[in-house]
Amino acid sequence: MKPSVGRIVHFRRFDKCYAAIITDVNVEQPSPHMGLEPVQLTVFPDGTSIQPIAHGESKSNGTWHWPERVEE
Repeated sequence: MKPSVGRIVHFRRFDKCYAAIITDVNVEQPSPHMGLEPVQLTVFPDGTSIQPIAHGESKSNGTWHWPERVEE
């Protein structure tokens, strides 16, 4: 999937996932090792705005990833 403004994602900080909303995309030129383009996020619940944030399916600290699907 391609990130777009308004999408909900997870941001990993201090080994914990937080809900965040994408508020801008392409905040700087992506480098080949970053995968998807970097985004600007507003992280909940504290409303912190941070940029640029790299996509990281490895879910390492300081990266964003798509929320996991939970099936019952």
